[in-house]
Amino acid sequence: MHRNLPQTILDLAADRHGLVAMRTKIDGRWQDIGWLNLARQARRFAAGLMALDIRPGDRVAIMSPNRPEWAFADLGIMACGAVTVPIYQTEGAEAAAYILDNSGSRVVFVRTFEELRKVESRLDNLPDLEHIVLIEGAADRQPVLDLRHFLPDSFDEEAVNARMQAVAREDLASIVYTSGTTGPPKGAMLTHDNILSAVEAAAETFSIDTGDSCLSFLPLSHVFERVDGYYFMLIQGATINYAESIDSVPTNLQEVKPTLVISVPRLFEKM
Repeated sequence: MHRNLPQTILDLAADRHGLVAMRTKIDGRWQDIGWLNLARQARRFAAGLMALDIRPGDRVAIMSPNRPEWAFADLGIMACGAVTVPIYQTEGAEAAAYILDNSGSRVVFVRTFEELRKVESRLDNLPDLEHIVLIEGAADRQPVLDLRHFLPDSFDEEAVNARMQAVAREDLASIVYTSGTTGPPKGAMLTHDNILSAVEAAAETFSIDTGDSCLSFLPLSHVFERVDGYYFMLIQGATINYAESIDSVPTNLQEVKPTLVISVPRLFEKM
């Protein structure tokens, strides 16, 4: 039985050192991210959070579209014992601030200045939020850090591994908020066991291995894509290709020719 999510995934890297874990399109070309690189980046994110004094049980939010850094941050958050709080990047400032405040998030990762402005506009109402990490672009003001200043060039890997190994399967892994259509959003608290049990059940039903690949385009803030299109794919060894945007899905499907697609009926009806 798997112990926790990040250890389950990162421990696979040694045996998959020659395989591609993820692919993303940069400047018009698909770029490979190998398993060893995935494992190192996840640990770098964990080390960066530990340097900010993030402790087991602390909440750390991610407000970004699907991209490799979403996974690096998520695995890093859980590896240091903290709890991932996903926020749709399309959320308005008020809705995002509600989730940040309600969860008590101490750090939030945002992709661009657009998401950054949403968070900054509500900073006075976010007493627990100490740091904002900007994934794209250079930070020029506090409490914002860009990746260049957040990620350490070198770090104590043993300290990161020790923190990760201390995470129990019964510990809280994530708080996923409802859409709030019938009232204020409610945070569903998911343990490592909750998520791993779903992954293990899927593995008993679907035969997927390192010869498979998928296209990731449903929001990772939604538990369907996160469990089946991310955790399940990595654990089984499939390569995750990140779509450039929802509008580019038809083109990206032709480019990467995935063997698997995790989606909802509405998309298939439109194609």
